[in-house]
Parts: sequence; C-alpha cells; structure tokens
Amino acid sequence: MYRLLLLFLLTISLYADKKVEVFAANVDSSENTMKADGDVVVLFDGMYVSAESATYNRETGILELYGNVNALQGAEYYAMGDYLMINTQEGIRQFRPFFFQEHADEFWISAQSAKSKDVNYEIHTGIVSSCNPQDPDWTIRFSTGYYDKEDQWMQLYNARLYAGEVPVFYFPYFAYPTDTTRRTGLLRPTFGLSSDEGFMYQQPIYIAESPYWDLELLPQVRTKRGEGLYTTLRFADSKNSTGALTIGGFKEQASYQEDFKLKNDQHYGFEFDYQHRGFLNTWFDWSPGGASGIFADITYLNDIEYMNLKQNDSLDYTADSQVTSKVNVFLNQKEHYFGMYGKYFIDLNKNSNSDTQQYLPIIQYHSYLDTLLEDHLLYSFDYRGTNFYRETRKSAIQNEIKVPISLQFPLLDEFFTLTMSENIYGSHIGFYGSNQTEDPNWIPTATNPTSPYVQQPTKGYGPGYYAQDFQSLELNTNLVKAFDTFSHSIAFTVGYLHPGNDKKSGFYDDYEETFENNKENNVRCDAGPCEYDTLASEVLEQSFLEFTQFVFLADGKEKLYHRLRQPLIYESGYEKYGDLENELRYNFTDEFSIYNNTFYNYDHNTLSKIQNTVSYNDLTYLFNISHLYTDKFREDSVGIETRDKSSYLTTSFRYNHSQRWQYFAGYAYDIELSETKNRHLGFAFAKRCWSLELRYVENIRPTLTTINGITESSSIKDKVLYLTLNLRPLGGMEFDYKKSETN
Repeated sequence: MYRLLLLFLLTISLYADKKVEVFAANVDSSENTMKADGDVVVLFDGMYVSAESATYNRETGILELYGNVNALQGAEYYAMGDYLMINTQEGIRQFRPFFFQEHADEFWISAQSAKSKDVNYEIHTGIVSSCNPQDPDWTIRFSTGYYDKEDQWMQLYNARLYAGEVPVFYFPYFAYPTDTTRRTGLLRPTFGLSSDEGFMYQQPIYIAESPYWDLELLPQVRTKRGEGLYTTLRFADSKNSTGALTIGGFKEQASYQEDFKLKNDQHYGFEFDYQHRGFLNTWFDWSPGGASGIFADITYLNDIEYMNLKQNDSLDYTADSQVTSKVNVFLNQKEHYFGMYGKYFIDLNKNSNSDTQQYLPIIQYHSYLDTLLEDHLLYSFDYRGTNFYRETRKSAIQNEIKVPISLQFPLLDEFFTLTMSENIYGSHIGFYGSNQTEDPNWIPTATNPTSPYVQQPTKGYGPGYYAQDFQSLELNTNLVKAFDTFSHSIAFTVGYLHPGNDKKSGFYDDYEETFENNKENNVRCDAGPCEYDTLASEVLEQSFLEFTQFVFLADGKEKLYHRLRQPLIYESGYEKYGDLENELRYNFTDEFSIYNNTFYNYDHNTLSKIQNTVSYNDLTYLFNISHLYTDKFREDSVGIETRDKSSYLTTSFRYNHSQRWQYFAGYAYDIELSETKNRHLGFAFAKRCWSLELRYVENIRPTLTTINGITESSSIKDKVLYLTLNLRPLGGMEFDYKKSETN
C-alpha cells in the first residue's frame, strides 16, 4: 500500500508536459530531484523503460537512467546498454550506447551514441542490418546516420557494406527506406557483360508522389551496342480502373547494326494497357443494369527489338512477328449484350503495313437464350458488323446475323432428350476505297514482276448478299450414379447436320467458284477478293457420335474426364470419316495428373495430332512435361500433296528443398527440326535478411534483318548467366553475362 501511494505521489509531482510514471524498489526524493534504484521502471510518452537506477530533475525536466537500460515502445524495441537521457520538456533523448530494432521487419541499428527529438534520430559510429544481431551475414557500417521514424527513411554517410567481416563496397552516401511503402527512389539496378553488347547498365528510377499514379524511368546503356530509355506511367483514375502507358526507344551503334544486319538503327514504340469496370456509372453516372467495361491493350512499334530491349530476362522475349492491339467496350445485361471492339495488326515482316487489313471497329449485339412453349422452344439472336479497313486497296463493311432456334423434347420419362434446331445465317458486304492491286511489300523480279499471291478482281467489287440455313438433330442421354466414395456420369450424343438452302448474289456469287477452289487447294492469298471470303464456315452434311464420362470423388474433386468424338461426312470431295478424337484427363492424386488428346486420320492411317501432359505438384516437387505432335497433309493447286509435321517437347521442374533452398530447370525442344528452343536451370537461396538466385538460360531471340534490301525474320541465340542478389529491406541488384550468336 505504501509503495502504491509513493508511486501516486511521484506521478503527480513529476508531471510536466507529458506524464512521467516511475516504479522502483527504493526512492529518495527532495524538493527538485528524485533518485530511484532497484528494478526501476519508467512509463513516459508510450515508452516502457527499465534500468538499474534513475534520477529526475524537476526544474530541467531531465530524466536519466543508468545500467542495463532497456526500452519498449509499440512494435519498436530499444536496448540502450548503460545510459539514457530524456528531456521531458523538449522531447530530446540521448542514448549511449544505442540499439534500435523494428520488430515488423527485424531491421536494427547499433551505434556508440544517438540523439533523438520526436521522430528524428541522429546516430554516430554505427551498424545497420536485418540479419541476426549475434552473427549478421551482412552489415552496413557508417560514421554518421539520420533516421526518420515516421517516414521510415535512413540516411548513412561513409557507409561500407560488409559480408560477414569482409568489406565489399564503399558508399560516400547511402539512403533507403526501412519499410515497403511506395516512395520515390532508385529500384534494383541491373549490370551485364556481353561479348557482343559490351558492359550493360540499367537503372530504374521510381517516382511515386501520389497514391493514384507512379512513374518509372528505365535508362540503359550497352557500351558496344547503344543507349535507350523506357518510361512507364501507371495510374488508377478510379477505384474500378487501372492503366499503364509505356513509351521507349533504343539507338543502335552503326557497327552493331552492321554486324547483325539489323533492319533498323532505332527501335521505338509505345504500349497502353487500361481496364475499367463500370465505366458507364463512373463517367456518365448511368446505371443501365448489368456490367460494363473497357479493356484496352494497344501496342505500336517499329520492330520486335523494342520489346526485347525493354526487358532483360531472355525467357520473356517476344517471339511473334505480328503484334495485335485490341480495344473492347461492352455492356453485359441479363438478357442483352452490347459490344464494340477494335483490332489493329502490325506485321513486322512487312516494309509497310498500309495494306494490312484492320478491324476498326466491330459492333456486336447479342440477345441471350430465351424460351417459349413451356421451355420447349429455345432461341437467341446475334448481330455482328465489321469494318475491314486499310490505307490502300479495297476496304469493306460486312453485316452478319445468326438466329438459332431449337425445340427440345424429353423422351422415355426424360431418359433421352431430343433437340431439333433451325439455324439461320445472313451476310451483306459492301466495299469502298482504292482499286489498287499492287503489293507494296513485293520486291519485283524478272520472272515475277507482281506478287503471285495477289488475286486480281476480275469481276470487280460489287456489294453482295448471302443467306443460308441448316438444320441439326441431336439425341442425347446423361446418366448419373452415386457410389459410396465417388459418383459416375456418362453421356451419349448422336447428331446430324443438314446444309439446307443458301442464296448468293453480287460479290459472293461472282467469286463463289474461285473461293471454293482456293479452299480445296490451300491456295495462299495475300490480297484481292479472296481476303473477303469471310462467311461463316461452310456447313457440311454430316453426323457425329460423342461419348463423355466423368468420375467425381465424394469431396467433389474430379477424378476422371474422358471424351470420344467421331464425325461422319457425307459430302463428295471430303474424307468420309473425319478425325477420331479421344480426350482423357486422369487425376491419380491431388498432386499427380495426366492429360491426352489424340486425333486419328483414317485416310492416311496416321495420328494427325497428339497432345500429352504429365503434371506433378506436392509443393516440394513441381514437375511438368508436355509433348505436342501434328501431322497434316496438304494439296497445292496442281494436286501435289505435301506433308507438314511438327513435334515439340517442353518440360519444367522445381524442387523446394527447404524454406531456404530451391532448384529449378526447364527445357523446350523442337524434335522435328532437332533444335533446342530454350533451356534454363538454376537455384535460389533465401534467408531472413538476404536472398540469392543464379540462373543459366539459353534462348533463341527473334529479330528483323535486311539483306540486299529484303526484310525477313531472323533469330539470335543468347546464352545468359543471371545472378540476382537481394538484401532485405535495402533492395538488391542483378548481374548477367551474355554471349550471342546469329542462329
């Protein structure tokens, strides 16, 4: 009772701007001073401090603690060793020696002395790290440092990076954040060395002055190749939308361009990605019901090197020579769908894309499936309008409608379902633009002054109408049986398609025979009327048999999926027996599964396509191997049959040995060409305060070359060794060594 009363009196008497509470076994108090010893505990400004003894001066407001001083404040822990002084009136604290630890990320500072006021610390002769303080793997030692606890920002002068006790690097000045808050600064740099490109240095500069946008600058220099700059602006203009705009370019040195016969000495472009869900409500304050959205993926570039120079990981190199930009705007309601789309293509193999056909825009309306006659009659409606635009030669506008109408009848107490359908299709096409027929990308020769792949408009470009209907009949049954530990379902379907009637006029009638000949003989078409053979796929008289089965375990997980399908074609000029398809997926366990999809061609007695995948994932071992094989027969315009075969193997493997060690590898091989497409292997090591990753990668990088004025696709084989080091929470760096050769 006496001690509690003494504490109460001390609390009152030590009150300054902020309350100071002292607990101690022994207290000696006079008019201006107080001395305490024996298990001293002080509570001040949210801080809990323990020490062997303490003194307090009421006039100056200075509280001093001695011997084995420890302090705790929220998530932050201090252990000050011998001495701590707190000026309770001015909020100044002095530590000697000083130790500070942030429990959230285990970042700590140890120094000979420190002084603080409010949230700012001035530190002298110290060490920082996030490793085990008893035996740190890395440290940064400094002469003077300044730490802002509120902004979580540390500045060090005369800083030396140590690996254990070995000095590694010297920084006259070094600053870094101690948390993961977005802020302006430098991101992880990348250093590289290449036999062809020389020394490479990329330094991302990050600017984040607003919670709604940030800017990243990526300057780079390759001493034997050139210099470049890429800039990315990321933004969120509403709570339901995000976007990113990247603009960049790279200037080649003349010697590098000549050695690798690159088409361009400058590579430039821009990319714009944007998505906004609910834009009608956000922009126009209109809520028509349903979901609205805008999705944009726009890319413009002058060649593929723009993409590949932007990133440093060769496994992410772009391999496609055709770049597609897309913009989709839609409103999806319960009964109706409205859409407007745009597609813009850049063929990097062309000298000019003025004759490349673009879809600007496509307009769609769809009325979802509805029913009549007690759900026996089902119908829907679809409209699609497409503007086929190009700068040169003919452009066109096509309007299409599709109306499927079905009648469904249950038979034999719903044991079977019979579906009869009438499908109506109509199209109208009209033309505008130039009658130019020359190919701007064709290089004339003595024997071929014009491109043989440009079809001449012998009958002009008049508007055309096309109408078609076809009927289908399906009989199916679906049986389900439950067992103790699983359930099994099987479905059988028999179907028949009848072409019905069609009617053509104008353009479709004029070139009907030409289009049919092109399809039968696989005639190549680069330009001309054949470009507008865009009608819905021809309906052949045929029937099909299909069998499907599923096995599900008691917990709802799929065990088996199996499907067989056999079409029978009755039209002359076509193979009577279409390819037999067999698809199988089997999950042996939650971790191990296989997949197979096989097509068999009767006429050639061959397997026309085989796709196999084996997967295993138990969080320790992750393994995947896939093989794709195709075998197709084609006939040219003079009846000569050619055979196109491909065989491609890909594998990936990861072994998580422990929380610290991971090993990984991957391989892609073109069996038909006996060529390795890419391979990589490496390991990753991670501790609490640092991580390391080492990878070796071989990859084929596409590029554009110009030889004797002819532009064509080519490739360069890269062999790269990547080393990535990360010191938490400081950041890290990446180093790579690359050797390239023309493939």
